[in-house]
Amino acid sequence: MEFKTSTPGQPAVGVVLMSLDSSGAAQPAVQGYSSYNTAANTVGYQVKTGAGVFRGVTVNTAGVTAPSATIYDGTSTSGTKLATINTGTQISLEYNIAFTVGLFIVLSATTPADVTVAYQ
Repeated sequence: MEFKTSTPGQPAVGVVLMSLDSSGAAQPAVQGYSSYNTAANTVGYQVKTGAGVFRGVTVNTAGVTAPSATIYDGTSTSGTKLATINTGTQISLEYNIAFTVGLFIVLSATTPADVTVAYQ
């Protein structure tokens, strides 16, 4: 499938995100959302178990003193690192990275950020 745009290198307007269902048919993608706000924590939080797609993260409220979020494909920090994000400013980042084991996040800082993790 190809989308034409009026500006090369820019996304096409009106594109619908699609995914394949278990029969292989294209369906509009439905994203699940989880919001997680925690005190500095080395244990982390299991956002989703099983396979999926890490769509992105939004920092709603910035953290204080070396704030970061580390996202893993796994059930702990021993999983495969997908991203490490500076959560010191409000920002939204899109990733669209497939994971197979689960989606696990660790927030760190004196006052961790309030983040929303988008996944499917």
